[in-house]
Amino acid sequence: MDMNSLLKKASSMLEKARRPLFFFDGDPDGTTSFVMLYKKYGHEGKGHIVKNTPRVEADHLKHVKEFGPDLIVILDKPLVEDEFLEGVKGIKVLWVDHHPVQDSRHTLYINPRLFDPDDNRPTAYWAYLLANDHNMLWLAMTGITGDWHYIPELADEFRKKFPKLLPKKIRKQPDALYGSGIGLLARMLSFTLKGSGKDAMTSVKILTRIEDPYEVLEQTTPQGRFLSKKFEKINKVYEDHLKQIKVTRNPIIFYKYEDNKMPITRDLCNELVYKHPKKVVFIARVTTTGVQGSISSTKIVLPPIVERLVAKYPEATGGGHDLAVGVHTREIDFSSFLKEFEREIKKELKKK
Repeated sequence: MDMNSLLKKASSMLEKARRPLFFFDGDPDGTTSFVMLYKKYGHEGKGHIVKNTPRVEADHLKHVKEFGPDLIVILDKPLVEDEFLEGVKGIKVLWVDHHPVQDSRHTLYINPRLFDPDDNRPTAYWAYLLANDHNMLWLAMTGITGDWHYIPELADEFRKKFPKLLPKKIRKQPDALYGSGIGLLARMLSFTLKGSGKDAMTSVKILTRIEDPYEVLEQTTPQGRFLSKKFEKINKVYEDHLKQIKVTRNPIIFYKYEDNKMPITRDLCNELVYKHPKKVVFIARVTTTGVQGSISSTKIVLPPIVERLVAKYPEATGGGHDLAVGVHTREIDFSSFLKEFEREIKKELKKK
């Protein structure tokens, strides 16, 4: 089955569903994917944001039992536990993702890497095609830009509708994220999704009621003002951390902070690797469950390195995109993990 056939079948499943239950990642890509499909198909459905884990886990079965859906939709989550899939047998499952291909038994699985291993266009792009509504283009562009991607044909379409938000001179992702209005909106959304799952879902619900990007960027409605004020509050904390990060001759920019409630490692990584493209950026956050880190590079493929290292440490996990990964270790192991990681990076740089 080719991608067009998969999309057609998925659209049919969504149209027929009366009580869809969405599980979606808590970043701009996953969130905008949910909002687009919810606005088009899911008004009698329900969304559940999945934060702080790459998996839809067996524990999420409780939400299935409570809601009683006739369709489960999984968006932008790279992993789904077998126990979860076994627990929802008898219910149709649509899984839309763009991370490395997984065993997708019992699901209709949409992933561009099924057809081209190098095609990792974000979930928001495929959700936009499924929604088939040009009024949602700004949502798709927010998710795509926030996920460190730039899709030229979609950008050109968006530019015609919102020329002020994506100037003609911007033709690649980093410039879009840090030099345009749609990039600012993507960063604002990322910040408004911080905090507890309950706080994040409040932002998501408000986003479902917003019809155009200027409601947030220019605070033209109460909903837009709410999201903008939440962004400003978190952005102050973010800017304080950014000022503390030192850039030296070391090929790695490293920064560690303690905070159990403010996961801004990915956001810091994105901005620092944009400003210092020759560096590898490693931002770590100490929490009550260990150390969670984000790592970014513009030229070193990171997953093979991270996967080799996490295999050496109990309870360690890690993985993600080629140039951006997440890791988690016990606090007692982190110092050793970091030293090994530095050695591996320096070896890779010698090969360049």
